[in-house]
Amino acid sequence: MSAFIVTNDISKTYINSKTDQLFVLDGISFSVNQGNIVGILGKSGCGKSTLLRIIAGLLQPDHGHCVIGGIDVQSYLKDNHIGFVFQKTTLLPWLNLIDNLLFPLTIIKKNRVEKKDKIKAENLLDKFGIKDFQKYYPHELSGGMLQRASVARAFMFDPKILLLDEPFNAIDERTREELWVDLRGFWKTECVTVILVTHSVREAIFLADNVHVLSRRPAKLLDTIDISLPDDRAGEIIVGQEFVQLEKRIRTANE
Repeated sequence: MSAFIVTNDISKTYINSKTDQLFVLDGISFSVNQGNIVGILGKSGCGKSTLLRIIAGLLQPDHGHCVIGGIDVQSYLKDNHIGFVFQKTTLLPWLNLIDNLLFPLTIIKKNRVEKKDKIKAENLLDKFGIKDFQKYYPHELSGGMLQRASVARAFMFDPKILLLDEPFNAIDERTREELWVDLRGFWKTECVTVILVTHSVREAIFLADNVHVLSRRPAKLLDTIDISLPDDRAGEIIVGQEFVQLEKRIRTANE
């Protein structure tokens, strides 16, 4: 299987108003096969989110480059959408759930949202188990519901790539594990390529096909670990021997 996303020797340094330099990424190279879920794991502040934003075309690296489908990121974005789910939900508080999903389309289509768009939004909310709450506003929903809605909204443009920046970080453990199962199930039906940034070892193992472990800042690639678990993963898999062994190996690499 050929690589779909390739990062080649990505380096990034931030310079603030006082000309202080913060060296964040140091020569990161890896590839992602089409249709896979890949985890980028590292301690808080190591530069994971910066790397994800470079892949999304939101930031430019100082050195190196990212290629998607054989072309540079900006060229890819001219004809394709990338779904991006941030750490904090970016739902608009004055819109109900279904209108939040439709909002990006209202901008692109200049308020000419069609019936088929509304049907699509309803179907996505249904797939993520929150269709009954489509008329609710963000402040009326739990954190888990808000994150389900954020992921659903990312699929409104039928993206081939979904980038997740620690989206389940602020959710309680049980709800988070339920969302892992839901995301794996949705990924199987949509055949989307997913890159997940996380500092949770268990989350990376449960969701990903392979995990890239980054060092502390400036981040280097320490290890790449294949996750040889079944495609269908239920919550109880985290207590299995193979899962525990993978967790031990990754924690060792991430120390």
